[in-house]
Amino acid sequence: MIYRLGSVNSKIIDTIVSIYESGGIVVLPTDSVYVFTCSVKSATAPERICRIQGIDIKQAKFSMLFSDFSMMADYVKPFSTFQFKILKRTLPGPYTFIVEASPKIGKIIPTSRKTIGIRIPDHPDALEVIKALGHPVFSSSVHDPEDELTDYLADPAQIENFYGDKVEAIIDGGFGNVYPTTVVELFSGHYNIIRNGLGEAIDLG
Repeated sequence: MIYRLGSVNSKIIDTIVSIYESGGIVVLPTDSVYVFTCSVKSATAPERICRIQGIDIKQAKFSMLFSDFSMMADYVKPFSTFQFKILKRTLPGPYTFIVEASPKIGKIIPTSRKTIGIRIPDHPDALEVIKALGHPVFSSSVHDPEDELTDYLADPAQIENFYGDKVEAIIDGGFGNVYPTTVVELFSGHYNIIRNGLGEAIDLG
């Protein structure tokens, strides 16, 4: 089902929060591409997203979406001054930062990875929903199953056509982007850009 938030609509946001809390999947708009999302507290939803995408959960590369920096504390290792300076300079924005995960991540999803991608998307719908939920969501990009050239679906109506029977909600944030985030490995004293995307190629150091 497609929902349109427009100006902050508390009734719809409450509905979306209930969907997350009951283990549902919500497609969210971001400042880059649309993403499948689920509560990090759901025991079953991450695997459902993987089934939609045809991958094994052990190979999944979920990112986590946050509404603000304070929400990150339980899920990542403490940031160095270098890391925090870069994060504050670029977020909210179209960047995914790969950072060291806290041990809690391995208890949430079956992964041997020591890192996790983190984002604060610069999109009001995503931020309002995550803030209302009170904890982060796992996310994975919504791909176009029929167009390898475009790769990502940007039209909420098309997303509903392909995935409407597989997810509980689609937030219509308008026609989205077909370009992904810039992905940056961010360590305590250095960084490495591993994918160029919407994030400006600025001097992060």
